Amino acid sequence: MNKRQLQKIKKIIHFDVSNPEHKRLLRRLKKEYMQLPADKKVDLIKDLKKTFGVE
Repeated sequence: MNKRQLQKIKKIIHFDVSNPEHKRLLRRLKKEYMQLPADKKVDLIKDLKKTFGVE
């Protein structure tokens, strides 16, 4: 996972450093992202946007 993808995920979930739930969620999403094949990684980002209501 590169920095650009990490920033996208943080923006989608409205990442807050002081919130331990966000830290756990980010760790879990990074792990899931790394295990996916290349064509499915784009789908994960799209699904996150849909789930969190981000355009």
